[in-house]
Amino acid sequence: MGLRTINERIKQLEAKLAQVHREPISEVPAVVQFDGIWLSLQTQQEGTHEESRKRKRHRKRGKRIVVLVALGLWTDGSRQRRILDWEVAEKEEQAAWERLVQRLWERGVKLETGLQASVRDGSEGLEQALDYVYGSALVHQRCSFHQLGNGSRQVCRLGSRREKVRASARDRYATQLFQYLTSILSCDKIRT
Repeated sequence: MGLRTINERIKQLEAKLAQVHREPISEVPAVVQFDGIWLSLQTQQEGTHEESRKRKRHRKRGKRIVVLVALGLWTDGSRQRRILDWEVAEKEEQAAWERLVQRLWERGVKLETGLQASVRDGSEGLEQALDYVYGSALVHQRCSFHQLGNGSRQVCRLGSRREKVRASARDRYATQLFQYLTSILSCDKIRT
């Protein structure tokens, strides 16, 4: 499929996507998980170059963007998951998260309609946006996946600084960290 065809189809979808951001959410999930997905957006630049097969191609440049996503999780036994909304941004900052969270609230995702908790990574911007829109009544749970990833990076850093950290201290720290992370995964209920 050619680039022109792809662009035409994207333009056709833009109006439908704009409507999705405005439609009320009638089935409110008990939990909303927030996360940012980083992508590289390729844009066409002025000029051309010759590639390895001697074909002329437009110059392209990649730009990092983040898609902020709100995933609804239902706890009624249906195991239903659905993307509720998203926001394309340049970085995971409070203003971008606030646009997404505010739009969810305007579309009906409220404590009064069934929302009980949010699951998130450690993003300060997201925490501030959630506090601004929902106040302190919404229960926040840190994502176990992100906590495990952060913990494993800490252990790896200790291992790379072996000459500065005695092996016994590193091993003791790694054991304590592993026990802590295991306790996070074995929790039976949402904690703040």
